[in-house]
Amino acid sequence: MRVSILGFEIKLAKGVTVGDFYQQIEAIEDKEIDLKSRKTVLYTDVVDGLLCGIVLSYKSSRKSLITARDKDGDLKVTKNTLKKNEHGTEVSIFSINPITLKGLFYSYSGSVSPTGFAELLKKCHDKDLKYKKSSYKDELTEFGTKPVKNVSKKISARYSGSFSLSLLATPADLSKLLPRYSAIKSVILRASNALSDGGRYTPLEDISKKSSVIVDIDQNSMIGDVTDKIKKVFGVYAKQKEETVLRVIGLAHSGEELSLIVGENNDNFGRIHYDEYVDLLPLVKWKEYNKCEALERLIEKIMETDVVFGKLPPNVDWKHRSTKQPLRIFTAKITERSQTDAISG
Repeated sequence: MRVSILGFEIKLAKGVTVGDFYQQIEAIEDKEIDLKSRKTVLYTDVVDGLLCGIVLSYKSSRKSLITARDKDGDLKVTKNTLKKNEHGTEVSIFSINPITLKGLFYSYSGSVSPTGFAELLKKCHDKDLKYKKSSYKDELTEFGTKPVKNVSKKISARYSGSFSLSLLATPADLSKLLPRYSAIKSVILRASNALSDGGRYTPLEDISKKSSVIVDIDQNSMIGDVTDKIKKVFGVYAKQKEETVLRVIGLAHSGEELSLIVGENNDNFGRIHYDEYVDLLPLVKWKEYNKCEALERLIEKIMETDVVFGKLPPNVDWKHRSTKQPLRIFTAKITERSQTDAISG
């Protein structure tokens, strides 16, 4: 099984600040929350200026089956039953830039889904929004003792909109997608009119349903020249969303292979095997997720892809005071490693 790293963006209602929102997330920490027929537990911290957390989703089943061959070569079954205080658990870790409200989280079959994750955050958001609206109504009416016209209209003017979470998609605008690349290796176009601009294959256009054009880029070319020419030649196809696929293959600024399709496809920021993911999680206590390698990798990706997520905030002035202090754990190590890699490279 593969674990995907998905990008997302959240929006808050007018009048709800990031600090207000996060305060409500802190309020539900270490409590069991009912979410889509499952019990869910959340821990949260501000790590390296980012709003981070882990969502534990308890499985409803308490039994599992294990199969192995015995000494005679026969398949043997072992039935495991969890103890009364044990829960089969799926895990998702997330990290959000509080300035841009864009972030990353791990997702796989069985873990909290993007919809479930959105529902969990919406509960926190809406609790704050409801309190603010109620308080403002009391302020306007002096706790119901003063008649005021258009109370609802006045409340809506101050607190409008609602919470939303959407998965990041590769930009439909080619000019916004290309800056994601430090180098471009090839461009692949698959379209019904890929043969339409003249050449020896043009006669096939009348009988072809769809055709492909693959352009391998000379790696000695300057990235600026490459992107300018790609926009000039392929820009018209990028705007044709139906029956057209335009893929750009190259390297991200982090050095990783990057292969993105222009348009409304979910942006995947990496995949790892489930077994590897488990090894990156905390060893003993779930609340120690804030020091685990799984979170470190998310923060590193956000730092490397600041063209998408924005730069790390210089301070945590947005956060209200609480018993939990902001943590500085990974950024110094990540920066030092990046500098070492640059020198050795």
